[in-house]
Amino acid sequence: MVGLLCAWHAVSTALVHPHYLAYVNELGGGPANGYRLFADSSLDWGQDLKNLKRYLGRHGVRAVKLSYFGTADPAYYDIPGELLPSHMLPPPRETTTEVKPGDLLAVSATNLQGVYLPPEDQPLMARLREQRPIDNVGYSILIYRAEFAWPPR
Repeated sequence: MVGLLCAWHAVSTALVHPHYLAYVNELGGGPANGYRLFADSSLDWGQDLKNLKRYLGRHGVRAVKLSYFGTADPAYYDIPGELLPSHMLPPPRETTTEVKPGDLLAVSATNLQGVYLPPEDQPLMARLREQRPIDNVGYSILIYRAEFAWPPR
């Protein structure tokens, strides 16, 4: 029994490679569901910005609305598009809250949970939490195709 549990742990850990920070075992829902349980340093340090750039390139994305949690500058990685409300250091100069149906959104798990966002930005993240992500990048950035307009009309 101990051998079986050790093998399960080894395989489970290997499958999350190289995204070890986002590891959540299967009993907790696995790494793809870690954003429902954890935020900030338990899951999301802003480590997947470079992986987001690769993801956007692989999928031919020319514009994304990004809500980023971290200290790197998305412009350094040439992330195309606009910033949604974000918790960044230094703070972003410009953000938008406008979302149209069909927009591609990339949202850091910590921002999705609204951990550090001001009250005025919480409703947008609450609305996103009602929608299922279509993909994720490194288990710390959730990808959405907006099914709604924001602000609501």
